[in-house]
Amino acid sequence: MDRDELRSTLEQLVMAGHYAEAREIISQVLSKEESPALRAEAKRQESQILTIRGQWDEAARELEEAVSLATEAEDYEALSDCLSTLGDVRGYQGSYDDAEHSYVQALELAREHSNRRGEAEAPYWDAPRKRSQTARALLSHKAWLLAGCQSQSATADHLAGRGP
Repeated sequence: MDRDELRSTLEQLVMAGHYAEAREIISQVLSKEESPALRAEAKRQESQILTIRGQWDEAARELEEAVSLATEAEDYEALSDCLSTLGDVRGYQGSYDDAEHSYVQALELAREHSNRRGEAEAPYWDAPRKRSQTARALLSHKAWLLAGCQSQSATADHLAGRGP
């Protein structure tokens, strides 16, 4: 299985809420002597599950390991993906400067290595933003991730302390 296939498979499982099945695949990848790029993707996907569950410190640790593995593999697409996801997590933790730094690094890598998908996923980090704009963008994304709420606006209100 290559990284793109692993990414696609795990993203589909995570988006469908099949976390146990995704974690089984992640565990298999991490227990084998797979390439650093595959292990980086497995850790990035594990961080997605942890993020959805609100376990941001654990997600950040997985992503820091994923960044190291992608760097070791010299897989700049994987590295860009990991940095972008780390930016998400740092934002959820309230570390907006760190989040923006990760996003900018991800975008620069995507551009440097002609990763059009990576560029397309982070276009709004191209220009400097005010912290409040960054916080609003992260809050909106965070609201989208949370399951069980009837609407994104209701979730955003809840996260901003304006609702139940």
